[in-house]
Amino acid sequence: MQILTVAKLLRMAFSRIGVIEEGEELSAAAEEDGFDRLNDLLDAWKTERLTMVVITRTTWPLVSGQQAYSIGGTRPTFVDHFAYEDTTVTPPSESSMGRPLTDDEWAAIPQKQLVSQLPRCAYYQATMPTATVSLWPIPLAANLRGVIYAPNPVEEFTSTAQLVVLYPGYRRFIRENLALELWPEWRHGDQIDPILLNNARDSKRMIKTLNVRMSELDTSYGPGLYDIQSDQNY
Repeated sequence: MQILTVAKLLRMAFSRIGVIEEGEELSAAAEEDGFDRLNDLLDAWKTERLTMVVITRTTWPLVSGQQAYSIGGTRPTFVDHFAYEDTTVTPPSESSMGRPLTDDEWAAIPQKQLVSQLPRCAYYQATMPTATVSLWPIPLAANLRGVIYAPNPVEEFTSTAQLVVLYPGYRRFIRENLALELWPEWRHGDQIDPILLNNARDSKRMIKTLNVRMSELDTSYGPGLYDIQSDQNY
């Protein structure tokens, strides 16, 4: 675990491209620009699943007869897994609903308002500013909780004084890629250092390799059942 300030991260990146010398402070303009570029990078990495190291488990109460639920705040870009939890037993019992349905799988469900005691699957729409989770069939049982397993990105920083706790490998990953991001503006006209380019790519590759998770082969075909007589799913 590595702890440092955002300001130090910025100085490391600017030093990496030769804009400041070792121990030299950044100008206010450089610090502001570097801070904006850093948050731009973190925002962009929210679209890359394998830059995220932590999987967060989140629960919420299910309402009998309700299909759709809104997720606001830091709603996830990706969801790995859905489940539901029966709170009538002690300890609560969790049942998997598997990965989120694809758009095509959700569209292929003919009776989207079908009800049942328990849900079998979930469809996730990462809309803005709130996302939507839709359960199928619509559960009628009381005392259920929905469960989401979603990867946690490195969140954007709020100030240069903020303390940052980084996982192994992330300091080099952020420093080298931020330096590469800063190069065109701060070293305008100079050819990009090939070592920096290689380091940025290599550090990102190592992070993505680190964040690969083993998974079981999913042999299911959406929410439906297969009819061998008609060769159809329903």
